[in-house]
Amino acid sequence: METKQNARLKIANVHDIMIALNPYDTDNTASSLVEEHVISILIAESDPDLVVLYAEFLSRCHVNVTIVVDSNECLSALKSNNFDVIILDEHLSGNILTKDPANEILRVKPYQRIALTTTNPLYRTSTGTDFVGLNQEDILLKPFMLSNLLEVVKRK
Repeated sequence: METKQNARLKIANVHDIMIALNPYDTDNTASSLVEEHVISILIAESDPDLVVLYAEFLSRCHVNVTIVVDSNECLSALKSNNFDVIILDEHLSGNILTKDPANEILRVKPYQRIALTTTNPLYRTSTGTDFVGLNQEDILLKPFMLSNLLEVVKRK
């Protein structure tokens, strides 16, 4: 597995912007998470750059993060762990379509909270997500601010 420094350099070489996540950036936003209990989330995202960004940011916010990169890993992790929230990318790779993992998640754990990330316009996404009961607050349109991701994670 790549070191964090190598991953950061790789991201910096292919993107116009690099975000440094210093501890002082996230201490205030994470204080309410630490006082209550540590939140555990599963991020199902196949883009390696976003995986590094989400993990780095949310770890600094004192959130327990588990990351999977395809739909099969997502379902396996769900069956062996309990998560407060699952951040599910609409374009998740794997041999199961995204709507199938979302339905499978709710079949296995009917009260599991799911948030969807997508590059599709909201009108296209919302019609496709009605079957799993997601509301607009549970859909993050890419690109989104990391503070929005944290708000979705904190909302229970």
